[in-house]
Amino acid sequence: MLLNALAEVSNTTTAGIKFYRREGLSPAGTRLAATRQDYDRGHAERLQLIRVLREEAGATIPDIRALVTLIDDPRRAPRGRPRNRPGARRGPVTCRGQRAPGAPGRSDDPGHAHAAGVAGRGKRAAPGAR
Repeated sequence: MLLNALAEVSNTTTAGIKFYRREGLSPAGTRLAATRQDYDRGHAERLQLIRVLREEAGATIPDIRALVTLIDDPRRAPRGRPRNRPGARRGPVTCRGQRAPGAPGRSDDPGHAHAAGVAGRGKRAAPGAR
């Protein structure tokens, strides 16, 4: 099936399909011509998986990429204990990316820049100020 048919079957926009391909979440189709590719049922199933992970599980693009990489090539499985990624969500987050008051994490520390209200505004706390 062509891109438009895949978009219709998967209930995804053509722009969304192209985005997922660029991000490495979905494989390219079989090339028919310079601007045409043929997609199969596996592509539609991958798009369904991406939708479920994003909408139902709240997964991020990097999380989905890691999962589909593991699905596509199990030998690339991470070894050892999982570690917290820098920037990973660990609690309620406000719309500005800062943790909500009372949420666990560094922002509850009064000496932390976010708690002092200076992060992201180009200001630095005075040395030794808490």
